[in-house]
Amino acid sequence: MRYHARSILGKPPEKWQVLEEHLQNVAEKGAEFSHVCCGENWVENAGWLHDLGKADERFQGYLLRCNGLDDTGYDYGRVNHSSAGAACAEERIKSAGRVLAYLIAGHHAGLPDWEIGEAALNYRLGEGRENLQQVSAFAEEVMAKLRPAVRPPFVNKDNFHFWVRMLFSCLVDADSLDAEAFKEGEKAKQRGRYPSLASLSKLL
Repeated sequence: MRYHARSILGKPPEKWQVLEEHLQNVAEKGAEFSHVCCGENWVENAGWLHDLGKADERFQGYLLRCNGLDDTGYDYGRVNHSSAGAACAEERIKSAGRVLAYLIAGHHAGLPDWEIGEAALNYRLGEGRENLQQVSAFAEEVMAKLRPAVRPPFVNKDNFHFWVRMLFSCLVDADSLDAEAFKEGEKAKQRGRYPSLASLSKLL
């Protein structure tokens, strides 16, 4: 089955963004961003896992329903698409998994706490384990693409916290920019193109 990451209103599924392509784009772009903070493999792996839950048939049904392409009358409800990837990282990637789980679980809402409220990571992981069961076959395919995580470059606790936040920023930026490139291609093309100082001087 071909899974989709996002749809375009008024366009058929053939024009929608393919989930695997989105995961690869975010993984590659995030690795590029994180090169300066020695986190390429970490963010690349988080990129592959961050939207794993979108392979859930309930999420795919949600996309169809939003575009008027599902007339079964069945309400698929909402699926938290980030929790499956967080649970997968926690369960399958030993020592590095917890760090990746924080990045993945928070890539829309912000880095979570561990145990305060329903947004806490330990709560989200419980939900994620259930969601992971729904996408187990796709999860196996994605796991085969991950790279070994290198040792974190910092051992000081405060530096480690800062490093995790840097990795998080790289993942979120990569995800947002890939979404923009798909939905607003013309706007995305303008990134990196800056007006000359002479033209700015006239405006000033």
